[in-house]
Amino acid sequence: MQKLNRRIFSDSTIYPSRIIQFGGGNFIRGFCDWMVQVLNEDAGFNSGVILIKPTKSGHYDNLAIQDNLFSSVLSETRDGRIFYDKKIITCINEIINPYENWKAFLDSAKIPDIRFIFSNTTEAGIRYDDSDNDPETIANSFPGKLTQWLFKRYEAFGGSQDKGCLILPTELIENNGEELESLVIKYSQRWDLDDGFRDWINQSNHFFKTMVDRIISGYPKNNQDYYWEKIGYQDEALVVGEFYHNWIIEDRNNILEKEMPYKIVGFNINSVDDLGPYRAMKVKLLNGAHTAMFILGTQMGLKTVAEAIKHPILGDFIKNLIQDEVIVTSGSLNELYKKFAKETFLRFDNIEMNHLLESIGLNTTSKINYRLLSSMNDYIRLYEKIPEMLTFVMAAFFQNYSIRIKTNEFKINDATEIIGLFKNLIQTYPNDKIRVIEKFIHDCEQWEINVTHKDQVINQIAHYWQSIDSEGIESCIIKFQTE
Repeated sequence: MQKLNRRIFSDSTIYPSRIIQFGGGNFIRGFCDWMVQVLNEDAGFNSGVILIKPTKSGHYDNLAIQDNLFSSVLSETRDGRIFYDKKIITCINEIINPYENWKAFLDSAKIPDIRFIFSNTTEAGIRYDDSDNDPETIANSFPGKLTQWLFKRYEAFGGSQDKGCLILPTELIENNGEELESLVIKYSQRWDLDDGFRDWINQSNHFFKTMVDRIISGYPKNNQDYYWEKIGYQDEALVVGEFYHNWIIEDRNNILEKEMPYKIVGFNINSVDDLGPYRAMKVKLLNGAHTAMFILGTQMGLKTVAEAIKHPILGDFIKNLIQDEVIVTSGSLNELYKKFAKETFLRFDNIEMNHLLESIGLNTTSKINYRLLSSMNDYIRLYEKIPEMLTFVMAAFFQNYSIRIKTNEFKINDATEIIGLFKNLIQTYPNDKIRVIEKFIHDCEQWEINVTHKDQVINQIAHYWQSIDSEGIESCIIKFQTE
């Protein structure tokens, strides 16, 4: 069987580079790059992508050895049958690692046709790094790198208004575009860059608030031969996911629609005046359920989302959690929440995706604040009592990380400082779960818990953590079905 490269692929069109993309993980390739490919083929978008590696760790070697080509295999269930959308993605022109080729990174800012910037650097990516104190050397943070890139573009074109960019972050944080723009301004002030640069950022660039929705399970490492047979060649960078997609963009003036012909191809991209309610619904329901399934399911020996939602004990728990402690906080959007939850559980049931629970576990600590704690706080505010199932999931999080640290059997895929903090607390307070929780909540600085009920929440989490530790996760979940 041949390996994917441009020599075996007959259509080797090289599109002009019009897009800078920070991040080359499974999601952004299976979402943004897939969209660009469809737009190129069916709407004359004529746009190539320059992929920027945003972090030191990891590599994109599997993509580079395939001449930057990869395939997407997307599936959906209709009337009990599975249908597939198979496509070779050819729009990535170049991969730049700024840690190895700083000049190439800056030179990409001088390309006249660049108009769009996409990013997916996880929820932890849009942050300020106090160690980024020199604009002449590569910044550690993504916003720092973006500031350096934009400033080079500002300099290269003399602040020309038509060289600004449309910037679409896909990171799942609240007000992602607004937050990213504020950090660019913050770095520009710290580095004492031209006042004219800040004016150019405000007037000639547009940072969109966005919310993305597509489940991408990534590379099918457990059954790659099955998919290679399906596409007819070997592809080491293949991404597998669902066909369902949704991109909601706060775009009051329809700026993006004028430059990206997404309506022609029928994409589920929606411009709205206020992204907030849609984002909260998606993050609380879909992402919240995902994170809960990762925390609980991996401790039960389950491997995939489909296994978790089909499990007779865990599946019911997740559905009850969403129904009884999340949807009940939705107020006037109750019917919309119910409809979305029903669709979401059907999507989880797609066994073809093989969506690994471990792949959901990246940076779990930062994700919890938006995906679980926000629902907990809303529930406490509305009902003046502690939600049992949400606090149980929080207890299972502490148990999950505690086991991983003690046994070293499963890697913790989280920020280094978070792992260090947790490890230190477990060692310092081996028999005091309340103290571990208190200190972790205080020191990790990423969680917001309703202040008026904080002690009750901590005590409840500690109670459930002790139960999980002594009785096992599955026995504890069963109790929720019998109470």
